[in-house]
Amino acid sequence: MGYRHVRNFRIAHSAAVAAAAACTTIAFSTPARAQDTMADPGWQGGASVVGLAETRTDFDGSDGHFSVNRGWAIGTLSRSLGGGVDMGLSLRYGYADFDFSTPNALGAAAPWGSIVTPSVGLNLRYRLSQTDLLFGSAQWGASYESGASASRGQTYGGIVGASRFFSPTAMLGIGAGVFRDVNRTRIIPVVLVNWQIDPHWYVANPLEAGPAGGAGLELGYKFNDTWSLALAAGVRNTRFRLDADGPVPSGIGQESGVPVFAELTYKLGKNGSIVGYAGVVAAGNLRVMNSDGATLSSSDYDAAPIVGMSASIRF
Repeated sequence: MGYRHVRNFRIAHSAAVAAAAACTTIAFSTPARAQDTMADPGWQGGASVVGLAETRTDFDGSDGHFSVNRGWAIGTLSRSLGGGVDMGLSLRYGYADFDFSTPNALGAAAPWGSIVTPSVGLNLRYRLSQTDLLFGSAQWGASYESGASASRGQTYGGIVGASRFFSPTAMLGIGAGVFRDVNRTRIIPVVLVNWQIDPHWYVANPLEAGPAGGAGLELGYKFNDTWSLALAAGVRNTRFRLDADGPVPSGIGQESGVPVFAELTYKLGKNGSIVGYAGVVAAGNLRVMNSDGATLSSSDYDAAPIVGMSASIRF
């Protein structure tokens, strides 16, 4: 029972920290999601591409609106080192293109344009037993407006935690991470859930290739080996360094919100999938700060409709 069924592991970025290129969750493939058996030693990998559109959304109580198109690519490699130790590497590149009306609730001009978020991670796990794991991750990245200094938008930190398989179809993990996020240090709790309730229903953390970016929770229903449908929610809270030649020179931007969405998954055999997303970002807020982090302007915005698609493959 337990861990002998587990094969791959990956780093999942929250939608919030993805824009800051920092890790908030480590998720492991488990029987509830992958139905894998232990693979022969050697390198294993995966790749995902994602595209999301948040359509025109009005600021609360003021004139102006904005929209944003997002995309990112994720690559992973992992292998067993022997002695119960597994190692993984991850690469991620994200891009978000904002379009503001002028004027808007944050100022007379668009506060920022396109945000770039590259990151790299090293991930380790250690099997204490057939049911218990220790895991850790170190991450480095940057989050900055195109044209700004990547060195001033650095993000870095790490996570440690433990997980237990209570059965071949039920896993729970807890941990904590400490991250430097442009100009702030955050302690982030980590909760991992992966429970195949019955042959159809499951509860798990969302996949990284989606609006929640891996941090959150989803309830899903598997119709058959090809189709499944899930309802998910997560948290977004990202910071990024602004262009030195922009309206707020070398300032800091922040966006926060709660993505709530449905995802329809179509499996392409055992190793591939295509997922469609539709939902909203609720409780949204955009904020502009000066270079020292003092707030200059801030505004909530109406629920922002989101639609998108992702494609993933494992090899």
